[in-house]
Amino acid sequence: MRRDSTPLIVSQESSNPNTAPLGDSSAEQAGVTESASVDSSVQPADASGATGTTARKVYASVSWSLVAALSIFSIGSLLRVGQLNIQIRQQADQLKHQEESTAPAKHALEVLTAKSAQHVTLASAKANAESEGRVIYLASTGGLIFEVSHLEPLPVGKTYELWVIPADGKAPIPAGLFQPDATGAASVVLPQIPVGVHARAFEVTMEQARGSQTPTLPILLTGATSQ
Repeated sequence: MRRDSTPLIVSQESSNPNTAPLGDSSAEQAGVTESASVDSSVQPADASGATGTTARKVYASVSWSLVAALSIFSIGSLLRVGQLNIQIRQQADQLKHQEESTAPAKHALEVLTAKSAQHVTLASAKANAESEGRVIYLASTGGLIFEVSHLEPLPVGKTYELWVIPADGKAPIPAGLFQPDATGAASVVLPQIPVGVHARAFEVTMEQARGSQTPTLPILLTGATSQ
């Protein structure tokens, strides 16, 4: 019997029916790869959009929080500034009141210590009378301080009045009403006298309780300046 020496070639494709053709396998792999690529490219885009939206929400929330904080800070600052202004005005008013209350004392001290002030002694026109007065007068400021002692008691409805007799011959200027105490002492401090009036003399008269615009005789006390 003759044997054929031709080898038997078995096709892998026919021997394994479950194995897909090479061409089909490559296509499927390419399709899977392409699908994976598409999926991977789409997914980051979605993630990036979500991240941007979240960031905008966070930014908006932070922005409104900052605005609210700044508004509260501004309102608080305005309130503090308003309170500070009120305190400053109150302190200024207090200082002004203190200055106004101490102004007369400063003026009196100026009159008492000024070298240019006139010092005049007033004596009674009556013989043997004990009444005596003393005037310190600063013409440049109109400041005058008068003290008197041993005055006689006044009748009801009467008062004593001090007068400045100008050196230029003009009418006497009223310089204050006063009534003595039980010892006969009295004083007049800083009456309203025009500034710059140079005095020739000072006098005291007895007037009605409301005072007078001209001296009523007799002159009870008088004193001339040395000029």
